[in-house]
Amino acid sequence: MGVVLSWLVLSLVVGAIRSARGGSFWKLFFLSLLLSPVVGLICALAVPVSAKAAEAKQMATGDLRKCPQCAELVKREAKICRFCHSTLEPLPAESNAGGDNLSAAKNLAASGHSAAEISKELQKWRGLTSTEADALAKSAVDPS
Repeated sequence: MGVVLSWLVLSLVVGAIRSARGGSFWKLFFLSLLLSPVVGLICALAVPVSAKAAEAKQMATGDLRKCPQCAELVKREAKICRFCHSTLEPLPAESNAGGDNLSAAKNLAASGHSAAEISKELQKWRGLTSTEADALAKSAVDPS
C-alpha cells in the first residue's frame, strides 16, 4: 500500500513540475503513473520551459512590454526597441502597487492573453486573490 501511495504522490509531483515549466500536468502525471515517476521526472526536466509561459511570467511582473512592431519583449521604460529600433509610445507611469498590477494585466492583454489567462498569471506571480485578479483581468481586457 505504501509503494502505491508513494508512486501516486511522486507522479503528482512530476505533473506539478511540468505544469510549473509551462507544460501539461496531466500528460506527465499519467506518463509517470504508467511507467515510473523517475521516467516522468526525466521527461519533465528534459523538455525546455515553454516560451509562452516564460514570456507570460516576464510580462506579469510589469517590467516588460511587447514592441508593437516586432513583438519582442523590451523594458517598460524603453523609448526605442532594441531589436527593430522602432520608436515606442511612452506608457503612463503607475504610482501605486495596484497600478503596477493593472499595468501588468494590460501588458498581458496587449500580448493577446485572455482574461482567464491574465487572472491566473496575476494570482500566480503577483499573489492576488482570485477576485482581485479577475477584476484586474476584466478591466485590462475590456477597459470600458
